[in-house]
Amino acid sequence: MEPPKDVSPVGRTVPVVPIGQARQPRRAEPEESSDRVSLSPEAQRMMALRRRIAESPDVREDLVASLRRAIAEGRYRPASEVIAQRLVAALRRAQP
Repeated sequence: MEPPKDVSPVGRTVPVVPIGQARQPRRAEPEESSDRVSLSPEAQRMMALRRRIAESPDVREDLVASLRRAIAEGRYRPASEVIAQRLVAALRRAQP
């Protein structure tokens, strides 16, 4: 049995154009759209922050250099208790 000619394979009806007749031309889309988008001040701030983050370096060279100097000069004395607390907290967060 042959499927009807006015039904597409997915079940939607489609117009049947007799042989020799052209379909109606589609209307051209206007070149300029009247749609407009405006962002809230908060969204504008978020976009500006994202740009600043994307432009900032991954490593703060100035901070790394100052820490290296402090270590080399023996002025860097990390608090072992604070380090231990932070390690324990990180391990607790990592556990399922």
